[in-house]
Amino acid sequence: MSSPHIFVAEDDPDVRTSIAEILRDEGYDTSEFSRLGDALRELRAGARPCVVLIDHLMPGMSGLEFIDALRSDARLRDIRVVIITGAKMDAAEVEILRKPFDVEDLVAVVARHCPHAAPRADESGSDPRDHVDFN
Repeated sequence: MSSPHIFVAEDDPDVRTSIAEILRDEGYDTSEFSRLGDALRELRAGARPCVVLIDHLMPGMSGLEFIDALRSDARLRDIRVVIITGAKMDAAEVEILRKPFDVEDLVAVVARHCPHAAPRADESGSDPRDHVDFN
């Protein structure tokens, strides 16, 4: 049985990698994207993650433009998206995870959209979430 899959689209490589690592430690499979256009191409090619986490302010395409592209395509309109941003914004029918956020908030958001995943064992015996804080 495969793990639930999550797309992480964030132009800051450190933030993107940290989010993906946290989610992998929680038992999810992740695909990372530095541009929303690349994530959109994967979705149009048939990828179906349980949720797409996107930064709002991205090069080439904003989070809202990405959502508009999904909603205008009958094959993609049901894909769940969460915008991760520190910007003040209101987006109807889209969940927003405000920066800065705690690891527990990230995990809770993903758990609302994806089946439960079994956390992966950490060889060191420590919880990797103890070392990352988005505050």
